Amino acid sequence: MHGTKRMDPNPSTGESLNVAPGSRIPGRNARVALVVAVAAVAGLVTGGIVLVTRGGDDGGAAPASKPLTGTPPLVIDVGAKELRQLPADDLRRRVAAIVGRDDQSRRAESIAALKALPQDEPVVSLALGLAQLWAGDATAAQASLERVKKLDAYGYYGTNADNLLHLNEAPGYPPWLTTARPAGVSVADLRARTKAHPDDAQAWLALAAALENRDRLAAIAAARRAFDIDPGDPSARIAVTVLPFDKDNPGNVLAGLMRVLQASPDADAEVRVHVGLVFFWMKDTTDAAAQFRQVLTDDPHGIYAQVAGVFSRCIETPASCTGAKTGSGTNIAP
Repeated sequence: MHGTKRMDPNPSTGESLNVAPGSRIPGRNARVALVVAVAAVAGLVTGGIVLVTRGGDDGGAAPASKPLTGTPPLVIDVGAKELRQLPADDLRRRVAAIVGRDDQSRRAESIAALKALPQDEPVVSLALGLAQLWAGDATAAQASLERVKKLDAYGYYGTNADNLLHLNEAPGYPPWLTTARPAGVSVADLRARTKAHPDDAQAWLALAAALENRDRLAAIAAARRAFDIDPGDPSARIAVTVLPFDKDNPGNVLAGLMRVLQASPDADAEVRVHVGLVFFWMKDTTDAAAQFRQVLTDDPHGIYAQVAGVFSRCIETPASCTGAKTGSGTNIAP
């Protein structure tokens, strides 16, 4: 199965804040690099799309029965040049050929051709879900997109599918923010550190921070290892709560974070900034803004206040965040 690791469209490590140009925020020798989910999902979200959306507070919507105009987009994890260089029997080229010749008169033919390809490949099931969506069959589209989400959790295809299943939530997933990762240390070095010191919770947290944008599932595993070693560490508890964010049940993350806050009041700013991020992803900007204001009040000069300030400005002036990329962001390095 051709799965992916990098979320779409997750930034590579070190990409800038999603605010106006030049808005990186240095402070206390920290460089904050986040990503705010305010952009459309890989250009796929249009006013005509109606899916059964779940999670958040908006409940479900009735499936659409009216076909969409035009043709579904081609969503593949390689660029056009690389696609042309792939072997002719590569599934991505085969999917591209089917989608490329698709139009409204051939929609049924396209769906049949995609169904004939291996359904355990996320690139196939995503293309099928989009074709079904454009055909007006939202029920079938939802089933295909759910399959993609399971096949490629937090990956390129899985994230796009998850976004389309939850148009009532911001695209991508909330970032986990931490100072655990030492600046300038490679993933290989961090892996070596965990191998040399397998009972060092901070080593596992640092690895989780480094992996968040590269391989979220691996980051979750590293964070859980840290939590198993030191279950009382607030950062570890936050990591194992936020990283496995499930768009179907965002309230579970909020409940988990509030438990961390009750158990670790000294970590108030660190916890509350993540509560604000979860509310932001749920498109509850009122509650998100309240949490960010609390962080700014309680710890105005701290690193997490910098993050709260960025998101507060995004809420107050959405235009300052236009053109932002989707997905979770990099961590804060001291």
